[in-house]
Amino acid sequence: MKMKRILCLLLALLMLPVLAMPAAAADQVTILFTHDLHSCLQPATDENGVSYGGYARLMTAINRQKELHPDALLVDGGDFSMGSLFQTIYSTDAAELRLLGLMGFDATTFGNHEFDFRPEGFASMLDAAVASGDPLPVVVEANYHPPVLGDEGYGPTAELLWTAYQNYGVEQNYFVVERGGVNFAIFGTNGLD
Repeated sequence: MKMKRILCLLLALLMLPVLAMPAAAADQVTILFTHDLHSCLQPATDENGVSYGGYARLMTAINRQKELHPDALLVDGGDFSMGSLFQTIYSTDAAELRLLGLMGFDATTFGNHEFDFRPEGFASMLDAAVASGDPLPVVVEANYHPPVLGDEGYGPTAELLWTAYQNYGVEQNYFVVERGGVNFAIFGTNGLD
């Protein structure tokens, strides 16, 4: 019994240096997040004549943060389209999605406005983005999937959407990206409307 106490005391003494060690610094991550860009590629002017917004300013802000935090994660929450005249080339040129890719966005998801040109326009936009050959962000969409054969609503439009999803490589659930030794699982969801 005496030997057991001595052994426990010795073990406790051996553990003290471990308990006294300072805790490791917490990993710091930087997440740069945008949403509701609404095709506002160019700056606008407020009622006082002050210029604001635009993708050039956004790119400048991103570059500044990336200089400070090279491992920053850059994601967009959707509704990147509809809101300026650039939306008129949404289906044919996919300017907004392509610019997200050129700015280095890691991922985006779809907002309700990405569907404003109906499923056909949406599918055309995805196809135009792929055909451009430009770098593109990963698109994640966990909770909206076009109907499949046998589902209510399945038809040529759903088939068109599935083809565009597959051609683009839309992630149906999530994807994992590593930044600074930290793994992030990124997913995107869309509201009911």
